[in-house]
Amino acid sequence: GEAADVIRSQNIGDAIVSPVELFQNDKTTAISGDYFVLCPGNPTRTIDLENTKGVKLRFPRHEIYKLPLFFDDNSIITLSQKEICYDIWVDPLISGGPFFISDRLANALENAGLKKAFRLRPTASLID
Repeated sequence: GEAADVIRSQNIGDAIVSPVELFQNDKTTAISGDYFVLCPGNPTRTIDLENTKGVKLRFPRHEIYKLPLFFDDNSIITLSQKEICYDIWVDPLISGGPFFISDRLANALENAGLKKAFRLRPTASLID
């Protein structure tokens, strides 16, 4: 709930933070607590495919890529982010679920003690 509040407090554009109900494996026993699903949306080209090491074409017939499973901080290279107006977005050419957040949202999550929960990792930009 706290994370949902922090995310909603930012400029999230078409992103969705929606409450969900979770159940045990028996599909009838509810799991207590407040849980939310995050759909980042806001597709924006982000990854510098030529300069990020380990990026691979995921589907031969489509221009869809995957990032390396393990990577160091700042090893993902991004394009200039000056045009991005939202605090959370996805790169439409990258599959597998990674999403990107602005420094403003990252700071808000860190100030709320949620940096580790989101496994935030810094990226680097060749052009700024």
